[in-house]
Amino acid sequence: GGSSESSGAGGPNPNNYQDPSISDWDGSSIVTNPVIGDVENIKDLIKLTKNKSDGTKTNVKTRIDQLNTARLTSLKENGYMFDNNQNTHPSYNQGSNWTAYADPGTSYYIMVHMHQDNYIPVGTTTPKPTNVAPSDTDVKGILQLLDYTGNRNATSIVVNRLGTYAIRVNDKSKANDTFDAISPSNESNQTWKEFVDKYDELVTELYLANPSDDTNIMNAFIKFINTHMVNGQSMGLGFYQAVYDSQENIINWVKL
Repeated sequence: GGSSESSGAGGPNPNNYQDPSISDWDGSSIVTNPVIGDVENIKDLIKLTKNKSDGTKTNVKTRIDQLNTARLTSLKENGYMFDNNQNTHPSYNQGSNWTAYADPGTSYYIMVHMHQDNYIPVGTTTPKPTNVAPSDTDVKGILQLLDYTGNRNATSIVVNRLGTYAIRVNDKSKANDTFDAISPSNESNQTWKEFVDKYDELVTELYLANPSDDTNIMNAFIKFINTHMVNGQSMGLGFYQAVYDSQENIINWVKL
């Protein structure tokens, strides 16, 4: 596998894999059609982030750009939530690997947050590269957002030094089942423990071995979100990457 990597349109796009209808996440040929959820998700992500017909940016894209600038120097995460009209609900508190929001109500179903380039580990004063991949709690977060809002278009966009990514629901029933199965999220729940252990085995171990091994770390996350099974079925989620043009506009999204 892995042979399907390409530079992609609009600059660095290390995870621009082939059409999902002809290859899986690592480029192996498979015989299937794109999940209808993926088609809808890409359409909706374009609507959220592509410039409006008058050429102006959407509110979501404006915040993505702000986070892309902030991540270069900030040592803490930050983020925003949005409703269907892209009204903004900012976070009220941040840490090196978390962002907290006051409850905006069930109409806010879109989250955008950044993984800043570096953070300072507890007990040290030396900045260290942040994990580019969404965390296991980021995955749990979109499942929780779906559960809370009931909105199949629940969206979690993550901005990092590799690019702009999104987790979306592509099978609402399976995603709901996954959330139920990993709750409560503590050591007494074997399904949650298996979820965290698999994430750590695929993603965290690579990150701990080399925090700057960004492409391999992200590919490991893609494998996790696409292949980890909960009670014998997929988690019901899809993972996507924004395609930028030379003017830093988002012109498309691709399924990873």
